[in-house]
Amino acid sequence: PRNAIALKMRAERSEAAEDALFAADGVIGYPEETISAKKTISSGGGKTSSKAPRVVSWQAAALKEYAIDNRVVITICNFGMGKDWLQQWYVSAWRAGVRNLIVVAADEDMYDWGKYFGFENNVTASGRWEKKKESNSSAAVGGHAFGWRSPGYERVVTQRASILREIMDLGYDVLYSDTDIHWFESPFGEMDDKYKKCDLSVQREKSDVLGDYNCSGFFFFRNSWMAKIFVALWELYIMERLKTPGFFTDQTELNHLLTDLAANKITVKGAPKSVYDLAWSKQFTGCTLAWDQFPSGVNYFSKRGKGKGKQTADCMSSMCKGLIWKPLTYTPNKKTAQRTDLKPLIVHHNFIKSNTAKMQRAKDFGFWLPLKENTWV
Repeated sequence: PRNAIALKMRAERSEAAEDALFAADGVIGYPEETISAKKTISSGGGKTSSKAPRVVSWQAAALKEYAIDNRVVITICNFGMGKDWLQQWYVSAWRAGVRNLIVVAADEDMYDWGKYFGFENNVTASGRWEKKKESNSSAAVGGHAFGWRSPGYERVVTQRASILREIMDLGYDVLYSDTDIHWFESPFGEMDDKYKKCDLSVQREKSDVLGDYNCSGFFFFRNSWMAKIFVALWELYIMERLKTPGFFTDQTELNHLLTDLAANKITVKGAPKSVYDLAWSKQFTGCTLAWDQFPSGVNYFSKRGKGKGKQTADCMSSMCKGLIWKPLTYTPNKKTAQRTDLKPLIVHHNFIKSNTAKMQRAKDFGFWLPLKENTWV
């Protein structure tokens, strides 16, 4: 019955809301023969629909094949991000002992490229291809990694909750990782120890307070009934925000939801009445991942310390007034620029706007693995 609450949230949506969701959806697992052509499905009463099936046996089989201990590691990327970062992400994860990896292609070029390099079912389709040209941009959508806050970036990241909900509906724990993450060790030991009671464990940015602009680029959902309700609500928050013009990301709405729950409220319509009484949220446990074990870019490439800080949009809690971040300087010809005062399990290469600068920083600090084109382990 508890699991049914999350499923009911989908069933009770109006047809218009469902159509809006599908238009912005990122459902993995379309069979290859339906990727480039819409499939017409009978919807009863003589009506037809152009929607492809949401869950298909091919998707379930792929997840079953690559899951370990009923867990999968998911990344979502377009071709531009994939050709620059996917090999680094995949190989560093593999060498760290993380093998339950699934890549969700956000465009057709990414899907074809992954297949070309020998991936099998662990490269799947998002079910929603990008257009070949991004408006107001000279960059081909398939040609370059999207810049932060670009329209293409927004389209890719807002699919995340929908994709993860589909996977969780099939019964899996999900660790989501952005493609610009370097792995040193498997994080699952920590998830089963320090964070074993957490339904959601999410990466910090500057604050250690849940909902104070936590990072949706690295997090772990345990497949509890509370987590299923949470991710379904996250999807609803994104759907609602899509109605308003202006840039946003799923991270914005993740923190919006976390902040609302901390205030004992839900500010989006469309969920079953039983969700609004918030009895489920009293049993939901959200945790932030330790700065030094799971550092985002600001906590690895800047030195955190005590000082006269300030509260800003990305660090609003009172603790922010007593912390400062001093950017580290790369020193050429130094044997390694990697930090010796930290022992991270992963490092997130975010907190930098240009992909070119991001790649250069990764190389300067010794993260960029010297890999041949066909090296994937």
